[in-house]
Amino acid sequence: MTDDELTDAWEAGTVFRGGISHLQHVRIAWTLHRRHGSEEARTRLLNGTRRACDLHGCPEKFDADLTEGWARAIAETIDHHGPETTAEEFLAAHPEFGRGDLLG
Repeated sequence: MTDDELTDAWEAGTVFRGGISHLQHVRIAWTLHRRHGSEEARTRLLNGTRRACDLHGCPEKFDADLTEGWARAIAETIDHHGPETTAEEFLAAHPEFGRGDLLG
């Protein structure tokens, strides 16, 4: 599934078998930033993450501060280093974003 297909499905409210992985969430955040810029991406990521947690039956997992922190860290990295061509290339260039515990 491409970054755009994943993000479109996530924004449409698709329920993913097994939920959304950390790496998928980073790919979605990267795609939203590329499409909409940092502020709109942050808003979409917050709203979408809350909705996805509800849809996947785990609303208690939603953490607005953590989601904002990830949105900000990804935006700052893209703004400083460039967006790369794909989320996969972004993750290869910045492997620290593969760590789900980086900000937690």
